[in-house]
Amino acid sequence: MMVRSSIIFTAAGSGGHIFAAIATVKAFQSQYPTLAKEIVFVGSTLTMEGEKRQLPMEERLCGRMGIPFRKIRMGKIQRQFSLNSIKLFGKIILGFIDAWKLVSELRPKVVVAFGGYVSFPMIIIGKLFGSKIILHEQTSSIGLVNKLLQRLANVVAVTFETSLPYFKKPAIVVGSPTMFHIYGIKTCDHLLSYLDKSSGNLLESSTYIDKLCWLYDQKGKFPILLMSGGSQGSHFLNDKIRAILAALLKDMIVVLQVGENEYYNDFSIIQEYVLTLPCDLEKRCILRRFVYEEYGFLMNTADLFLGRSGANTVYQVGMNGTPAIFVPIPWVTKNEQYTNAMILQEKGLATIIEEQNCTPELLLATIKEQIAKIVSNRSKKGAKREPIFPLDADKRLAQEIGKLAI
Repeated sequence: MMVRSSIIFTAAGSGGHIFAAIATVKAFQSQYPTLAKEIVFVGSTLTMEGEKRQLPMEERLCGRMGIPFRKIRMGKIQRQFSLNSIKLFGKIILGFIDAWKLVSELRPKVVVAFGGYVSFPMIIIGKLFGSKIILHEQTSSIGLVNKLLQRLANVVAVTFETSLPYFKKPAIVVGSPTMFHIYGIKTCDHLLSYLDKSSGNLLESSTYIDKLCWLYDQKGKFPILLMSGGSQGSHFLNDKIRAILAALLKDMIVVLQVGENEYYNDFSIIQEYVLTLPCDLEKRCILRRFVYEEYGFLMNTADLFLGRSGANTVYQVGMNGTPAIFVPIPWVTKNEQYTNAMILQEKGLATIIEEQNCTPELLLATIKEQIAKIVSNRSKKGAKREPIFPLDADKRLAQEIGKLAI
């Protein structure tokens, strides 16, 4: 009789896939400490496009959190054939070979897939070996891997109700698994307490922590804008914000997370520009490549968020109740980011600027208009931020995994 002794979590590609998976792992470890010893996280050998780091994001995060990690080779699954498809097909074959070796070694009870092309061979090979399959869909529609392999799943969990019509089998709405620090850290004291208990890299920079505490002290004195283009950053937004940065800094504090994508060298370009500004304006700009432990603190401290509208970003904005301006990526399949942004616009929490219309002048005017509304509403009674989405999606999904793993 085959002995099954592991639970595989698999995700790669974008931060949206990876962070949801990591959050669920942490929740599962808390709820099922004995079963959690059997967890193995499977990621990709590839880094994100534009990164010069040697290790993929999922491997770096798992290493920091002590989660056993394995990786396989895998190529991108294309919706349309091209000459590049031949090269990618070879990588896909290698991915299936690696997945077969890994699954035959680990004999997983359950394979939990969060998307990214690395999930494709792990789901198929896992099913061939008799593993139970759980799929989680982060987007407001359906990703390609989940669309192709949904019939193999024992459980399909989705973030938004808008995804339900895309699945041909019953699915459950759990929300987007999110770690506590994304929504639960609301003050500087909360942040310092959290960092003392974590192994976060922020502790290496006391200057940056002092800057964050200074930022919190400015809350209510100066409007605060947080711009984030996601883990890889958005060159489009970085370019637009640099053009209007001096004008913004005259009226507000601006926190910029420009991403780890080094192809465009946005961080260095903006950093050099900020150093040319007068000292009082330079002080009001906080520039970072990447934010992690402090992300929820920044989201709660900011008066206004500016960014793309990937599913996880939209969900995190909704969890924190932070007013937002979204500039959706127009070329994403099914115009998915626009659909995501509409969820919060319909709830009165977001304003959408379509990329084709997003000139520096319009962006500046929209930011100032929204900040003026927020400042005006701040003094009104009952003007308290409330979460729009559930805060316990990680626990809900962990329970579904536990049902199949026990």
